[in-house]
Amino acid sequence: TGAMTPNGSRKKQLFIILAAVAMTFTVGCVSDLLYIQGHVKKLPKQEQKITTVQSNNIVFLLDKSTSLTTSQDAESQKAILSIIDTMPDDACVGIVLFHHEIYESLPISPLTPAFRSQIKTVLSRPLSGATNFELPLREAWQMFDKNPPNNNYSNSIIMITDGTEPLSNADHVLATATRYGIPISTISVSNTYIRDDLKQVVTSTGGTFCTTSSYDELASQI
Repeated sequence: TGAMTPNGSRKKQLFIILAAVAMTFTVGCVSDLLYIQGHVKKLPKQEQKITTVQSNNIVFLLDKSTSLTTSQDAESQKAILSIIDTMPDDACVGIVLFHHEIYESLPISPLTPAFRSQIKTVLSRPLSGATNFELPLREAWQMFDKNPPNNNYSNSIIMITDGTEPLSNADHVLATATRYGIPISTISVSNTYIRDDLKQVVTSTGGTFCTTSSYDELASQI
């Protein structure tokens, strides 16, 4: 175009061409920016990750009858303490040692350092007596009645035993367990058979029952 333009007009023509190129470049840049902006996905704000400790309020029922060996008793104590060590301080624990009667018990309390130490001392009581399952279950239910935990954790009862004795007043125990609705789990520490009447009580509450033959299995099941 410039070659065909007379000399007198070439300067003006060149200015128009440069102006047109500059304007086209500017419009192109703006258009590209608008296009890119329209296809950029805004990423959501990074949510803060909150780690919460999952726990339960647990009443441990520990069989202290003489049918257990000292090794089984020691493993049961160790397993309970290892689980308690993982629980937060505001979780609540109760302890019931039983044989044919209530041997000793600690009411449901938050896991303060002093209470953790007290639990360790109580669990070490020596073996004695025969086995009765109804009494420790009744003791656990009364604990939840008298001193219900004031937190948002769910409640549960865990019985550790080697006993195969039948439940006395089985129908009454089953009705009471159903009324409370607190999950009861029963763990046999010597692969002994868990009787059907106790299994029925356990399953009625949504709990589980199992047998174990080693400390690792016991701690894992708890």
